[in-house]
Amino acid sequence: SCFEKDAELIVLIKGKTLVKKIKDIKEGDLVLGANEKGLTFVPVEKLNEHEGEFEIIQIKTENNKVFRATPNHPAIINGKLKKFEKLQIGDKINILNNNNLTEEKIIEIKKEKIKGKVYSIELKMNKNQCFSHFVGINGNFMLVHCGFVPTKELIFLGTFIGGLLITLQAVLADYPPPSATKN
Repeated sequence: SCFEKDAELIVLIKGKTLVKKIKDIKEGDLVLGANEKGLTFVPVEKLNEHEGEFEIIQIKTENNKVFRATPNHPAIINGKLKKFEKLQIGDKINILNNNNLTEEKIIEIKKEKIKGKVYSIELKMNKNQCFSHFVGINGNFMLVHCGFVPTKELIFLGTFIGGLLITLQAVLADYPPPSATKN
């Protein structure tokens, strides 16, 4: 479950939200994400780096936003967990763009092979905690999953996404849009 070096995460550093490339993430960086309790910043425990040849799946949305990940990376699609390799045209992904969370339909899916490095993060969480975080590029972020995946489907996700849509602007109102500042 990995992203290319230019993938961006939203981090909190000295009280400011910044956008940081995944390859530059350090242990202890606070990454913006969400769990069953709402939005929060969670510390990074470890940055994983893998070198080799990888398949990358690129999706494009109806508003020309592009996201790329390895096939096995889970994202929140249509309110449920779904791996990139299982995405279909017409699926709706959750996009965070300038502090607004919206749904956009996937209109294009491409696969390609790359050689080089890919990255993933491990977050400091309780053992059975479920956590999702935002990853993106050029100030557009989608909600992807990281951490515990229960054996049963995550029933809370539909309600969780609905609540997130309502509370996201209020929570992020204290912070400048991440696209405004880059680290």
